[in-house]
Amino acid sequence: THNPANDFLPDWSPDGQHIAFVRDDGYYAIYVMDALGNNTHRLTTETINEFNPVWSPDGSSIVFVNQENAYPQLALYDVASTSTKQLTNTLRTHVSPIWLPDGKSITFVSDLDERWNTKIYSLDVDSRIISPIPVGSATDPIWSPDGRYLLYSGWLEKVNLYLWDSTTQQSTLLYQGGFVTNDTPDWSADGRFIVYSAFTVGYQTGIFQIEVAACLQQPASCTPQLLTPIPAEYRNPRWKPK
Repeated sequence: THNPANDFLPDWSPDGQHIAFVRDDGYYAIYVMDALGNNTHRLTTETINEFNPVWSPDGSSIVFVNQENAYPQLALYDVASTSTKQLTNTLRTHVSPIWLPDGKSITFVSDLDERWNTKIYSLDVDSRIISPIPVGSATDPIWSPDGRYLLYSGWLEKVNLYLWDSTTQQSTLLYQGGFVTNDTPDWSADGRFIVYSAFTVGYQTGIFQIEVAACLQQPASCTPQLLTPIPAEYRNPRWKPK
């Protein structure tokens, strides 16, 4: 992108041909462009903040967050019909949506049960039924490509990464890093690696990579690899599909 506005929160389409992202037009608006940065167009015409776009696994729709008042909500954009429908409408915050790999439900973060205490929930797209995922207070969920593990962040004073196993319903410490970030990590397509951004020095940030199998074996000695040695601000890393 080559415009004066801030462009952020990118997400690849499943075929790797398009990128959805957020542009600050005075309010946050969702745009789509092709993989080379051409044919940029806005998805909706609403004059409210819209952010966190995430493509469905089949590429037919994009879940995103829209905010008309103090409470961000989940909405769904249908690519074929270019129509939008609300998925939630409550007096609670709903953010950080991510699709399960089967494309039937959406995982998100909310203080639905207790204000200011964010937990992770799952929403069935067809029935609109919301169910809690039993990991306690957490944020930044992202599913492994095979749908078995849910990576999430736990906060004390700084961030640690955990994996929740959907088959055993148990959580395991993946990386006891104690780093500072406000971005959602991302899995590689083969499930071997996780990338995330974190503060390094002052206001500078970097993109780091960890190997899942190695960190599961020894989380205390898990050593991230810095992928961005040039000092700058780096945010929102996303793996290209395939």
